[in-house]
Amino acid sequence: MPTALAPEQLARDLNLRDLTDPSEGNHALQLAIDPAVDALTTTWASRARLARGPRIVPLADNYDLLA
Repeated sequence: MPTALAPEQLARDLNLRDLTDPSEGNHALQLAIDPAVDALTTTWASRARLARGPRIVPLADNYDLLA
C-alpha cells in the first residue's frame, strides 16, 4: 500500500537535481546515458526523442503502464 510523503519531504525530494539533465550540471550518470542512447539509435536506425516531463507522475505511469 503506497504511503504519502509529508509535504516537507516532498518539497525536499522535488528540489533534488535531475542527474540525467545536462542543463542542471554535469554528472557521471550522463556519461553512461549518452553511449547507451547512441548504441540504441544506431542499432535500431532511429532517432532519440528526449521528453522531459513533470517530476511528479501517477503511480500507474511508473509501474502499471510499463507492461
